[in-house]
Amino acid sequence: MSLYVGFDPGTSSTAIAVVDENCRLIKYFEFPSHKVVKDAPELIRLVKSFKPKAIALPSGFGLPFKSGREITDQDIFLMALDSPKGEGPLRALLKLAWTLENSFTVPGVIELDTVPEFRKYNVIDMGTADKVASAIFYMTLYDSFVLVEMGSAFNAVVVVKDKRIIDGFGGTILPGPGSLGSIDGEVAQLFGPKLNKKVIYSPHVKDRYLELVRIVAEWYSREINAPIIVSGKRKEDFPVGIKHSFPFKEAAVGSAYIANAYGGGRCSYLLDSLRARGTPLDYVIISKL
Repeated sequence: MSLYVGFDPGTSSTAIAVVDENCRLIKYFEFPSHKVVKDAPELIRLVKSFKPKAIALPSGFGLPFKSGREITDQDIFLMALDSPKGEGPLRALLKLAWTLENSFTVPGVIELDTVPEFRKYNVIDMGTADKVASAIFYMTLYDSFVLVEMGSAFNAVVVVKDKRIIDGFGGTILPGPGSLGSIDGEVAQLFGPKLNKKVIYSPHVKDRYLELVRIVAEWYSREINAPIIVSGKRKEDFPVGIKHSFPFKEAAVGSAYIANAYGGGRCSYLLDSLRARGTPLDYVIISKL
């Protein structure tokens, strides 16, 4: 029996899902993310124990399919948007990716060919690779939908029409309990060089971030005539939408589905939804304006 592995590198917990060739969930594990840096070698050994045919790596801001054995420091920087020499759960796992046979990176929303180019300019975080994985999971249940992810720190919206991601608003565009979201240009100018990640990853006002996420989700729901699906640790905070209850993190299983598709399993029909190119930085053109 062929097995396929996927990751969900969440803020509070990191999950690993294992599915078979028919995309049936075989094993599921979840660990506190703060332990991943120390325990990364043990998690890698756990993944290897299944002898998977394909492994979808945790990929942060994303990169189009690339073998884990070919990942460079520059690739790690692009996925983490931070020094590859630094510490963190994502970087700890990616630094060991070269030891995983049949592993590969997963694109973020901005790299997907299905997203019109005009929507990509001067943004980076249209949705990280794990948001793509969540959308892939729900594509097995719905053709079109607006996915609202209410994570422990970040909120995001991913728009899917006819099993194609066409737009996205990531956790540093939309505000949340761990993100200021899009910042007024005048505020950014006043902060100057003090506007660092510590500031960006500050909590926003709850009533306001719920309102802004709802405005985006409901507008797109009307625009494409599709339901709003709400997932994530804080999904009950969101006042509208369909809320499924699963004994696993959808992004982890969706990531395993991506591995299954990549490896030629039953989910391979989803590969067209994952066509991608470039890097998370390709559409930053402010200096050219």
